[in-house]
This record gives sequence, structure tokens and C-alpha cells, in this order.
Amino acid sequence: MRRDQLEHAIRTACQIIGTSEIIIVGSQAILGTFNEDELPAAATMSVEVDALPIAETNEEIAALADQIEGVAGEWSSFEEQHGFSIDGVDLTTAVLPQGWRERLVKVQNANTAAPGGQPQFTGWCLDKEDLCVSKLCAYREKDLNFVAALLDARLVAADVLIDRLRMVPEEHASEAERATNWVAALPNDDADRYDYRLEWSADDAAFVATCAEFPSLSWAATSPESALLGLKCLVREVIEDLRRAGEPVPMPRR
Repeated sequence: MRRDQLEHAIRTACQIIGTSEIIIVGSQAILGTFNEDELPAAATMSVEVDALPIAETNEEIAALADQIEGVAGEWSSFEEQHGFSIDGVDLTTAVLPQGWRERLVKVQNANTAAPGGQPQFTGWCLDKEDLCVSKLCAYREKDLNFVAALLDARLVAADVLIDRLRMVPEEHASEAERATNWVAALPNDDADRYDYRLEWSADDAAFVATCAEFPSLSWAATSPESALLGLKCLVREVIEDLRRAGEPVPMPRR
């Protein structure tokens, strides 16, 4: 899917339900942050846009979502004409971390406006890490592939994902724990080869990760997973800086 198609979907969804703004929560919310040419293929494969209406209650949201689905959903004439569908969803569709509304990414331009420029419609796309949290909690193969592709392209940060997973509602704690373990088990290329240590620091009231090969580096966090992932991300950045400068990279001790 392309960014201009996302913008078209925003405009259409708003017109269907007679509103000026809508939230995009599915995988194509990533196009609110990146253009399609910046993304790996696995991140833009979907031809569905999940649109979450804005209303006072989830019952109202679900009713508006049904309107969107009826006009532009799967197998609709809209999909047949434009090559993608708009799926109306409600608040039960995605598991999201606390504060997700404050991190929404605004999409508003000439392509989200009606012909003639008015009215102007706005799409609010999930933040890239919040989107990945929802995918990880869903834990379907396609969702894990989506997150893995973004991590591999270094477009999202593993340590941020770990922190955000700790912010999901308590009733989804088991999904968050499963997702955290999945992220923590991912290989981290060069940074994964080094000798790391984790200790609890009473002074900092945090777990502190250190690396034998990079003794000047450390990372403190409230969980051991976040401390280790944070330090590995930092080590990766240092390795890249050393290589760009033509300086030697420390050899792993193990």
C-alpha cells in the first residue's frame, strides 16, 4: 500500500460517517510516519486500512465502524475500484499502551481534503512503536513478521517496544509478557555477540547493563529486559560510528 492510498482512505472514511477526523490503527498506520519507499515490503503488504471512528462510547464507535465497512469494506465496490478496502473497527480491536492517544501522528494535506480543498479531513495514525505493541499482543504470524521487518530495518527500537509493552492494560498482561519474551529473544546481529552483565543498582533503583568489550557504556532501566536491549542498541550505534570513522571494532571475548 502507498501513502497516497492511506490519505484517500482517511478522506473517504471521514466522508462516509460525516466527521472531520478518524484514527488509523492497523498496519497501514505506519504510513503516517514513513513513506512506502522507506519501508520494508512486509510492512506495506496489507491492502486494508483499519479506521477507528471517534465517538463518546464504544457502542457509537462500533455503529460508525459498521457504516464504513458497509460502504468501503472487503468485497465492496470501493475496493473493486481502488484496490484496497477500509475496515471500520472499534476500541476492542487493538491492545494499546497507556498514553497512545497523546502519541498519535497527524496526517492532513491536500489529498485528505475534499475536492476544492474543503472540508479538510484529518487522520490520526498510531505511533510506530504503539502500532508494533498492538501487533505483538495480537501475536499472529503476519503481525510478528510485520514487527520483525521494522526491527530489522531499524525503524523501531526494541527497548522502546519492551517499555511500551509494560504499559498495556493489566487485563492483557499475559499477552504483553509473551510479546516481551519474543522481542527479547530476537538476535541483535553484531551487538548480540558481546559479553553482557546485568546487576541491580540500589542507588539508581534500576537494573544496569554493562558490556565487557565496551566498559565505558552502560544502560539503566526498570526491567532487566529493557536494560539489556537498551545497551545493545547503544553498542550497535557505537559500532556503526567506529566503522564510519575507520576505527577498529572490539572483538567479542566469547
